[in-house]
Amino acid sequence: MKNPIEFTLEKYSGKKSRFTCPKCNRAGEFTRYVHPETGERLPPYVGICNRKDKCGYAYSNGDYIRENPGAHANERITSALPKPVIPPSFMNWALLSKSMSHYPENNLYLFLCNLVGMKEAEAILAKYYVGTSKHWAGASVYWQVDLQSNVRSGKVMLYNSETGKRQHKKQTWVHAVMGLKGFNLSQCLFGEHLLGLEENREKGVAIVESEKTAIIASRFIDSVVWLATGGLELLNPATNPAKFKPLIGRQVILYPDLSLPNSFNGDTAFKSWTRKAEFLRFMGVKVTVSELLENVATDEERENGFDIADYLIRK
Repeated sequence: MKNPIEFTLEKYSGKKSRFTCPKCNRAGEFTRYVHPETGERLPPYVGICNRKDKCGYAYSNGDYIRENPGAHANERITSALPKPVIPPSFMNWALLSKSMSHYPENNLYLFLCNLVGMKEAEAILAKYYVGTSKHWAGASVYWQVDLQSNVRSGKVMLYNSETGKRQHKKQTWVHAVMGLKGFNLSQCLFGEHLLGLEENREKGVAIVESEKTAIIASRFIDSVVWLATGGLELLNPATNPAKFKPLIGRQVILYPDLSLPNSFNGDTAFKSWTRKAEFLRFMGVKVTVSELLENVATDEERENGFDIADYLIRK
């Protein structure tokens, strides 16, 4: 793709130059960004709705660049042949199984014991494939297992056993710790394996940012399947649609963390995920973005980045 900043709003040249708005679903009211020389268009959610008063949807080429780092790389097509697709690497199940023990040495387990009790803490960790790592004393490992039971890798993190807060700069990957050369990490949603269980086939899906939030929320609200992206920017359907294909056809609700407006563009996590939800809808995901936290949050809670687990624990 050419540099997205070179793209401009498409000039009207008949009905074929206007599209259906991703927000209000009105046909012929959406103007997309197009390259003036090649006619190439940015993805179908990048543009503005002409119904400014009644809809007001606007997602510019600048928004696209900001949400998709690297989209401004100005790559040129150097060959007519498609680029080879590198298959994802997988890890041995024996590594996962071996880590599912030594919980009394696991700080996350100790925190959960104080919250929900020893028996439930162990059940939650087993359900989500959360193991114990020796990389740091007290560390946990969040294994990413997809719908086909492939182990994508494990994220190693260290928490404070009393507060449950993550220790700064204490995060890495199992394949990195093992020094596996040529390992192609292709992440799936944390907890994706749960979507394939019989008891979860008809349930809705709730998606949060952090893995810890997902496992805690699952203890208090079991009417939906709780998954995690692994971070704010990892809700990235525009650049990694394969990660979200298991959600197609399911009812999904997003729960972004609270945040103060970004100094760069004034965005909050809620605004960012609301825009990204538009692309999920194009994929066929029946998604909404929860306003629950936005409606009850204090300035202090926004500043501290509260998430839904913080409120559930408080209750």
